[in-house]
Amino acid sequence: MDLVAVMESKGETRVLVGGGVSVGFLLGAVAQQSRFCLCSAVIEFRRRQPGTKLAV
Repeated sequence: MDLVAVMESKGETRVLVGGGVSVGFLLGAVAQQSRFCLCSAVIEFRRRQPGTKLAV
């Protein structure tokens, strides 16, 4: 089944919301597993001291 058929049968809004939730969940799980911290990464970048947070 291709994407067009799914969008026609389920509705465009439902497919887009489902895709957004799926991508958000996946990125959240990866960020949590890698212990990513945006604030720490920005501080490391601003200080020009590359470290573990910026490497992620």
